[in-house]
Amino acid sequence: MPQGNAAREKTASGRAGNSRSKDRSGDGQPGKARRSAGLKKVDQGEKVRKDEDQYAIITDYLRDSMDCKDLQSIAAKVERAVRRFADNVYVGVSLNEDGRLDRIVPKVSSMPDYFIYKPDLDAIAYETLELGQAVHHPVSQCCSPETAADLRKMGGRSVLCLPIFHGEAMTGVLTVVLKEDDPPRGEVIDFCTAVCGFLAVQMRNAVLHQTLEKELNDKNRVEADLDVIFRGSVDMIGIFDRRGYMKRLNPAFETRLGYSRAELFSMPITALAHPEDRDYVQYVLDNIVREENMHGLCHRFLNKEKRIIFLELNVKYLTQGDEIVFIARDVTNQREVEARNMALEQSIALERMKTEFFSNVSHEFKTPINIILSSVDLLKLKLKRNDEKLYNEQYKKFFTYTQQNSFKLLRLINNLLDCTKIDSGSLSLLAKNCFIVPFVRQVVETTQSYAATHKINMHFDTDVDEKLLLYCDPDKIDRIILNLISNSIKHTQEGGAIQVGLTETPTHVQLSVADNGEGIPAKMLPHIFEKFKVYEEGFVKSCDGTGVGLSIVKGLAELHGGTVSVRSKRGEGTIFVVSLSKNLEKTVTAKKVKLVSQQQDDELHQSRLQMEMSDIE
Repeated sequence: MPQGNAAREKTASGRAGNSRSKDRSGDGQPGKARRSAGLKKVDQGEKVRKDEDQYAIITDYLRDSMDCKDLQSIAAKVERAVRRFADNVYVGVSLNEDGRLDRIVPKVSSMPDYFIYKPDLDAIAYETLELGQAVHHPVSQCCSPETAADLRKMGGRSVLCLPIFHGEAMTGVLTVVLKEDDPPRGEVIDFCTAVCGFLAVQMRNAVLHQTLEKELNDKNRVEADLDVIFRGSVDMIGIFDRRGYMKRLNPAFETRLGYSRAELFSMPITALAHPEDRDYVQYVLDNIVREENMHGLCHRFLNKEKRIIFLELNVKYLTQGDEIVFIARDVTNQREVEARNMALEQSIALERMKTEFFSNVSHEFKTPINIILSSVDLLKLKLKRNDEKLYNEQYKKFFTYTQQNSFKLLRLINNLLDCTKIDSGSLSLLAKNCFIVPFVRQVVETTQSYAATHKINMHFDTDVDEKLLLYCDPDKIDRIILNLISNSIKHTQEGGAIQVGLTETPTHVQLSVADNGEGIPAKMLPHIFEKFKVYEEGFVKSCDGTGVGLSIVKGLAELHGGTVSVRSKRGEGTIFVVSLSKNLEKTVTAKKVKLVSQQQDDELHQSRLQMEMSDIE
């Protein structure tokens, strides 16, 4: 065996360097010469027998390992063969992977597990890897004292490592722990070298087999994953030929378009497109080979029911199969939402324009009306001074009509202004602590003369402490009370009654205005606080004629952290309840309250009273 001779020569040279004191006889002749002289005396029959044993063991090894495709099984077969031939306690195979040796653990081994984890044995194997030739050391020279003691206890005396070459590349190392201190005999070296020659090919084939098997498994797994994605994707995925006919498609195509699989395979994709978009879809088919990729294309398609579906397309051309991959996402709902949002934005913009228009027009109206009222007051004053009799008889009623209708216009303008401020969120509170019971009583008393004009009995009732402080905007509360009382007077017949009440809960103060008038129709109740709701009959129409009065009451109540509600039955009367939060701000003691002068409050109240009651006189 030529390979065995070469390895044996390398091993012999290695032994000469490692065992200088033992390789020479007493007369100075090399030990190799003495062994050669001894070998000449070996019986030729014994040599033939050993050669036959070696041949038989290798033959059995090759036969047993012929079908082995994994390194673990091969390592087990090698271990068995070497143990049959050489007297040893351990056989190990290490795989070289880019300069790192990985010891192969046999599937079935007669060796104790103890030897698998001996790092000292790896150190010797790395020496072989570095030198590229066989290495032999006594255990006392190559192992730690603990490892050497363990190996000697098992019968091991020396370690032999041989390189495993596949061509010029070293694929691994064979490690054998022998029971002899002396260097291994020639036939052991020859046998192990022969095994290494066969082992190199087997290890190479096993590594390739494992690599191919892993790649195949990875490919199968990827294909399985892709198939799961292909079938389970909510997006529409299809593969087409150059003419646009489908070669493969996922179930999403059938779900979104409503056609059966057979129908989809029988028509080109251009036939599914909206008639106005077919030319562009055909353009994509004609130019995808040159472009290779097209992304973000959105076209209209028709399902089986001829309903328009918006699809966002990503198209790729596959050169290898001369195929076109379509990935389409249904963005119909998104388009509908975008359309609704656009309509909403336009509606908001239109509403903003209306609000600004009302605000501007209201301001423009307010100035001339104030001038008219001032002029009327001035004329009244001059007439009284010049001719009191003429004023009383001829002009008093004309001044009253002019003043009353001016207040009506001013009331309407103020309502429109407040509506626009509430909608825009610019209406703010000028809040302060207020004794709410005396305040409400005073407002009610100022309206009793208007109720008496219509022969309506009105009174105020409360069980709330007179000293209760409520943090609020008195002007806004005054506006709420006057609006509700004015509505009740207008919709209560002569001889009727209006009761204003004030109650208290742990978190709110509740103001109620109840009458026994005509009531509100049931169909109007859900819309009573909506803006600009005007009906042919009933309560809302007579309130300014614009339907904004109660919407302002609702907005003012909400500014105070409260709510407004209504209960009514046709022919039996109506009750409004306004809840005002007591937690709008922490109340303070009566000593710290700073009230606005009563004269200023009265002037504001009288002006507001004239405007709110302008429809009643």
